[in-house]
Amino acid sequence: MQSVIAPLMPEKRPGQEIIRFYTSAERKELFRQYCSFRETSMTEALEECIDSLISDESFKAYLEMKRQLQERQ
Repeated sequence: MQSVIAPLMPEKRPGQEIIRFYTSAERKELFRQYCSFRETSMTEALEECIDSLISDESFKAYLEMKRQLQERQ
């Protein structure tokens, strides 16, 4: 019998990095149910969340302030 390991995530493409963390089984199950409810994959839901967080106007203002401070140095 041949052992087959199905990939849990898409293949890495150039320029991509992996984000990996541990969470409780209960939290993971609730997130899995949330994704099922939304009819989306866990990866897609996390990508949407990250996109929402990094596109926040206050975060963009912080990045601009940080860039300006670095230019002065």
